[in-house]
Amino acid sequence: AKNCITDCQQDPVETADINVTGTVNVFEAADRAKVKKVIYAESSAVYEGIEKLPSAEDSIAPQSFYGISKAGQIHASKVMAKEWASYGIRVNVVAPGLTRTGFSEFLWGNPDILNMATSMTPISRIAEPDEMVGAVLYFASKASSFVTGQVLPVDGGMTI
Repeated sequence: AKNCITDCQQDPVETADINVTGTVNVFEAADRAKVKKVIYAESSAVYEGIEKLPSAEDSIAPQSFYGISKAGQIHASKVMAKEWASYGIRVNVVAPGLTRTGFSEFLWGNPDILNMATSMTPISRIAEPDEMVGAVLYFASKASSFVTGQVLPVDGGMTI
């Protein structure tokens, strides 16, 4: 599988295809499965943007295409939330900050990027995967039955 942060930085069509078309595919699958809730994770980088990150070749590459495609995913979730609300289907997004996962290890494993990320976060650290659980449980529970089309950043305050 491609990692769009590192593998698609220079090709806006491929970036949009992976991020935006991929999101549309998720919505189509949810529609076929007749689900009542769609909850997905979306990078909180959509709010602040990511100016530059190391590419797969260890050079510095711009991230504008990535940020634009991520904003498209957020907008798609809001549009679908509006369209599906009358059917009792809710669509919400959890937007984690940098989280210590295998997928993002190329980021937090780089001391320069780790320092940049922690300096942008008032809590001064990156997240652990289990810190995303509460937000997902909230969106999946009855407690959020009147919530749709929302994005909940779980990012240590980065988007304040």
